Amino acid sequence: TLYNAKISTLGERVEDTFYVTDKNRQPLTNSAINEEIQYAICSELDLRNLETDEQSDIQSLTIHQ
Repeated sequence: TLYNAKISTLGERVEDTFYVTDKNRQPLTNSAINEEIQYAICSELDLRNLETDEQSDIQSLTIHQ
């Protein structure tokens, strides 16, 4: 369960902190599972950023034509 999420921006730097718990709202302690969750979250955010960048490029091309 995603218990909480905090997003901080420091100039051009962004820090995303996600608090994920098990079904009993206890912190996850299995480091292998934590790494898998971290990878999945980072991959999804990277994909969304790429899609946003591509949409911006398309809009930019449309405006300049």
